[in-house]
Amino acid sequence: MNKAKPVVILGGGGHASVLLDILHQQNVDILAVVSPEAPAKSSNLANYKHLKNDDDIFAFNPEDIELVNGIGFVPSSGENGSCGDKQLRHRVFDYFKSHGYFFKTIVSDSALISPSSQFEEGVQIMHGCIIQTGATIKTNTIINTRAVIEHDCEIAEHNHIATGAILCGGVKTQNYVFIGAGATVIQSISVEENAMIAAGALVRKNITKNSRVYGNHGIVSS
Repeated sequence: MNKAKPVVILGGGGHASVLLDILHQQNVDILAVVSPEAPAKSSNLANYKHLKNDDDIFAFNPEDIELVNGIGFVPSSGENGSCGDKQLRHRVFDYFKSHGYFFKTIVSDSALISPSSQFEEGVQIMHGCIIQTGATIKTNTIINTRAVIEHDCEIAEHNHIATGAILCGGVKTQNYVFIGAGATVIQSISVEENAMIAAGALVRKNITKNSRVYGNHGIVSS
């Protein structure tokens, strides 16, 4: 088996630190952490070389390393449903892809993964997740701690399925969707582009583009 390439982690916050733990447990070499500010001294990220500028990555040959997108996101209530942190995450991804870099797909050893599920580049499956048969997860998507993706779900690009969320069988999302911690989306629901489902919400009907969904009854505001 070929040894995994060393990685450079983009981001110096909590999401990056959890990814570093997973990589450390899998004996992946971490060359550097890139963030505008140095990681806190108490962070596990502080033990690695710190690069301040994104363009410092260009000192590394794209063929010699993989990048890890450690930029998380929590959607804001910005104008027109904008989610600034989410957009930063996918802008960074697109920028380095345009320069020939590859983003590592990360799957925690504690996740339960069906062999018939499929992941694309840069997907991150965190501790305790369950990914069932026939599920597909596309580019640069986060499946966060203990989330459940049931059979035949189709999760699009640049999604974040947050901690403890449950997607029942056959759920389909479009790009840039956020599903909050502990939310439940029942079977065969479609969630369109840039929708946000708040923590703890129960979704029982299809969700349109740019919608915001709250509460146990799936109250929607567009």
